[in-house]
Amino acid sequence: MKPATVATLLLCFLLVALTYSAPLSSAPPAALRVAAERAKTLVEKILRDVPAVHEAAVTMQPRACSIAVCLFYSRVPVL
Repeated sequence: MKPATVATLLLCFLLVALTYSAPLSSAPPAALRVAAERAKTLVEKILRDVPAVHEAAVTMQPRACSIAVCLFYSRVPVL
């Protein structure tokens, strides 16, 4: 194939792809908007609580852990 033919076919393909991928002008349904807002709120709450949970997990002392966990760590050999 000639380079000009390949370039023309590629441009036609890209034009069709861009046409099909263009956003629709109609607004999304109200139910979708409400679901998106709820998901956004949930993610914001989770992200707000992550630092506190991480700090609590990192600074947890052995006396604050469960008996099973303390027994497990007391039997682990130290190298």
